[in-house]
Amino acid sequence: MNMEIDGVPKPVCKYGSLCYRKNPDHLAGFSHPWQGKKLTKNSEPKKETSPTEKQNRNHPSSEKVKPKEVTESQCKDKEKRFQDTTDSSPGGSIPPSKKSKQSHDPDELLEAPDLSSEPDLPSFLKIEDEIKQKFLVSMPPDFFQFWEFCRSIDSKNPHDALKPTKLKPVGPFDLMSGKLEKLGCRKLSPYLRHYRFYYDPPEFQTVLVEEGEDGYHIGYWRDEPDSPPAFLASNIVSKGGHFSITGENIFAAIHLYLKKKLDEASPFDKAPIQKLISRIEKLAGEKELSLSETTSNTRARLKNVIAKPFHGLGMVVPYNKKSQLGYREIPETTASLKKLMKKIVEARSEKELESGHDAMQELVTNVQFANDEGDPGMGLELGLNAFTSGGSQLHSYIKHLLGVAYELLGRPKFSQIIQAHLVYRRHGVHVSIEDELKRK
Repeated sequence: MNMEIDGVPKPVCKYGSLCYRKNPDHLAGFSHPWQGKKLTKNSEPKKETSPTEKQNRNHPSSEKVKPKEVTESQCKDKEKRFQDTTDSSPGGSIPPSKKSKQSHDPDELLEAPDLSSEPDLPSFLKIEDEIKQKFLVSMPPDFFQFWEFCRSIDSKNPHDALKPTKLKPVGPFDLMSGKLEKLGCRKLSPYLRHYRFYYDPPEFQTVLVEEGEDGYHIGYWRDEPDSPPAFLASNIVSKGGHFSITGENIFAAIHLYLKKKLDEASPFDKAPIQKLISRIEKLAGEKELSLSETTSNTRARLKNVIAKPFHGLGMVVPYNKKSQLGYREIPETTASLKKLMKKIVEARSEKELESGHDAMQELVTNVQFANDEGDPGMGLELGLNAFTSGGSQLHSYIKHLLGVAYELLGRPKFSQIIQAHLVYRRHGVHVSIEDELKRK
């Protein structure tokens, strides 16, 4: 590539390896020395930090969370190692759906990924180990207590224990029943996508699904992959990426669901629902489980929430008030950020798309400065917001922002989950391993 103009070296493109532009005038006027080379952080063009790029860190929270703090030097080292192993260059062109009549099935052209190069998973004897192996998270005691509860109702088909409510256990419960073993899948990524709906971030693991096309589902939410869940939450995928807390344990979540269903049910359907409610209340009393929607534990977590991403459940990262390390705010209002991401996803011209990418790349640059200076929380928030906004046009940003953020925060399992999800991120309700294998 020509690096000079009339013998004078070209100025280096300010966007570095994140430059998406293909315009001949831009390529002719600026050099891109990293193209065709393996990128590292040291190959990025340097840019001086302006006063507006270092955000005010006087966050109202105090010494935030129990996870160990991330130092500035650790951030720099981890980000470099991550960038050496992933391609983070966002692309940009008008999707065919914007140029022609949109298909009724947004996943019509989405091909199931080739798993031939993925190594086989080893076998475990204990079900607890197998769940952690295939989903990268451990299940809490109430998960196993609930499965025993289902078996006490229907020993032959525990999955049908909640049939009167149209709610069924899925995800890790499919390992408990032996359902997934029959498929013979020995690759990791399909398990990480098993019942992972379109808007489910890595922090969320689906365990219950309501039959129907709305995509109502309930799952465990945890802030770190190796920590116990903070609570259970629910989402209706057909309505977007907003989540709501449903209880501290799975019995509380189902109890809340059943109470709402009881109010809506016909006289004929009320009896079996009330019977389930009574059985859950009896067991909760015996096991000393709270059936409240919120508890002292969920309220305590609220004190550790340092930012409020679009998904509605808050974000927890290590933050030191004294050193002001761990997080800094995104230099955009929530409204303007939503508008920007919508602009990129729904762009109807190359000019509109390019304008959106320019603004987004400025934010990514700010995140890179924040990472260098020990504030990985900014990139996590921006990446989660892009994920909740939806649209494959944002996937390259999501992959880079969340991949780096999770690595810097010591949450590499979440990084694995988001990478697997983005490879085959499906709309609708057909998101099981069985559905994936059918499309091969």
